[in-house]
Amino acid sequence: MSKVIENKITQRQYIFILVSAVVGIGILSAPNSICQSAEQSGWISMIIGGIYPLIICYCSYLNYKHFNNAHFYQLNERLYGKFIAKIIFLFFSNHNDNI
Repeated sequence: MSKVIENKITQRQYIFILVSAVVGIGILSAPNSICQSAEQSGWISMIIGGIYPLIICYCSYLNYKHFNNAHFYQLNERLYGKFIAKIIFLFFSNHNDNI
């Protein structure tokens, strides 16, 4: 008896593979193009540019924990008010169910 195992990946795994491929290529190729114009100080700007998204993610995490694990809409409503929260929610909501 042989078992047939189907090797399928989930949608989330597929997205992580694509994102990691794009980020990996960007990390390796961006300093080269920056160093052509900025010479060796291009790495400094790449490090600073890499730290900025980490700080934003950390601040988002702190807000998420501070507001008792509120959902995206509830968090925006507490921070910005009802009117601006609705605008932000409409801007970031995804109405495509095929994804």
